[in-house]
Amino acid sequence: MDVIEIEKKLEELVKLFFEESSQEIITTEGTPQQRLTANIKNYLENLRVYIKYQKFDFEAIRRENEFLRQLIKEANQ
Repeated sequence: MDVIEIEKKLEELVKLFFEESSQEIITTEGTPQQRLTANIKNYLENLRVYIKYQKFDFEAIRRENEFLRQLIKEANQ
């Protein structure tokens, strides 16, 4: 897989995660290689942030589910 193909795949991932958001910053300065590197770093950073938020949400949902299960268990006793 070449670099351009990797960039396209990363771009697709970012679009999947940030469809409603226009927070992407595309670099247009420097040589083509510098732009490509900067854009890939930007995409990866966006993905890292998204994954952190998702992890936080999943943990909150897990805790909430445990609490609700406990309430149901206590109500059935």
